[in-house]
Amino acid sequence: KVPSTITYEGEEFIVTSIGSGAFYYASITSIILPETLHRIEGSAFLGVGITSVIIPEDVEYIGTSAFGNCKKLKEIFFLGDNYPDTNYYTGAEETYPFKNTFATFKIYVKNKEKFNNTGQWKYYKNKNEGKVVEYVTNSKRKHHSAYK
Repeated sequence: KVPSTITYEGEEFIVTSIGSGAFYYASITSIILPETLHRIEGSAFLGVGITSVIIPEDVEYIGTSAFGNCKKLKEIFFLGDNYPDTNYYTGAEETYPFKNTFATFKIYVKNKEKFNNTGQWKYYKNKNEGKVVEYVTNSKRKHHSAYK
């Protein structure tokens, strides 16, 4: 679990970003991201063994290969409906946050149409490995297996 705050030299800081390569090929199988998170930098979780990831509502940016080479990844769950910006400016596949996952994964979103028409995310609407699934809920987290 990534904490929502950290204390350094007696001062408390809110965790709003996960830096580039922070968990690069770390031996982790699950991750819980704090609701305070705004940015996930490139290669932050490159090559880790997670099976699902839940992107908090206020995440505004996910960098290149942030979850690249996560070969066991099966579920990506977006809590918000403002889908994060990415490095997708050229349309090049190497800029995708989930590059080379090779798994068949589902992307759970609140608004499938909006997701399919937002920046780089529209790439996934026709990909074999990324099936976009719309969900409806009145309560955050309680309906999804990753929170059990």
